[in-house]
Amino acid sequence: MSDDDELTTVASFPTTAEAEMARAQLEASGIVAHVGDAMMTTLVSHFGTALGGARVQVAARDAEEAREVLGMSATASHPFRSQHEGAEPDDETAADARARELAATASRAFRASVVGLFLCPGPLHLYSAWLLWGLRGQADLLPVAKRRQVTIAWAMNALVVAGALFAALEGFR
Repeated sequence: MSDDDELTTVASFPTTAEAEMARAQLEASGIVAHVGDAMMTTLVSHFGTALGGARVQVAARDAEEAREVLGMSATASHPFRSQHEGAEPDDETAADARARELAATASRAFRASVVGLFLCPGPLHLYSAWLLWGLRGQADLLPVAKRRQVTIAWAMNALVVAGALFAALEGFR
């Protein structure tokens, strides 16, 4: 898969319905789009924002045009968010954008792991582990605080899996 074919998140929404409307708007403009994390946002709708919401993704080559169609800047991931909130300089490099995307994924994995301790331990920890697996080998691009979140998330996931195995083994006695 080339870099142009790699999916890039152009917007995230608290509900799947909003993300699907944005996807339909992009499709009507001739841009192939996908909604990522739709199932998780739908199943655990009251935690949708904590998990990062439903993400609208397009091929990297279409990202700029998709943001224009949706009326967003590269730094605003939600159309109702001010473009000045957390805005980065316009001369952002691809490496900076990738680092920011990895940091967002680390935060999403951490939140899923924490929320998973209280709600749906199995599925949310599997989701967290899946996100963390995607970060493997790229920790040097993350800030120290995000590296700590990744480590804590892995530890929580491991504890939940160990607890589930222990409970299963105790059930056989």
